[in-house]
Amino acid sequence: MQDKINKISLKLNQKMHHEKNDTIDHLLLHENCGKISAPKKHFIYTQEDERKVRNNTLISFKGNYYSAPEEYKRETITVRYTDKTIRLLSKDGKVLAKYSHCYGKIQKKYRVWNILSKLQQKANGFDQSKRKEKCRSG
Repeated sequence: MQDKINKISLKLNQKMHHEKNDTIDHLLLHENCGKISAPKKHFIYTQEDERKVRNNTLISFKGNYYSAPEEYKRETITVRYTDKTIRLLSKDGKVLAKYSHCYGKIQKKYRVWNILSKLQQKANGFDQSKRKEKCRSG
């Protein structure tokens, strides 16, 4: 039975294509030459937006606030985001900070190094800073 199927298949593939003026076998060979392999990593769709860094070194994005380094205050930076991550990029494409996406509203996310840099640049910055306590019940 398989031999019979192979003979019929071979005969049909040797026929001329009704529009292309070539055999179906040759058309398949041409199509396979241009074929490339599938990528090994999955494709991640990103979007970009531009935001201005405020004086308090925060940028607002989708109802939340994310901290940028002190030296980018009052500059426009690029926000590249997916459904899970948010990256802050400088004009030359350098990643300034990476955050997980906040799904609440009016939440603030800080990077420790951004805050330390901010405190170092202020006179008596460490002396005036306050320690953040965790609330404990009981």
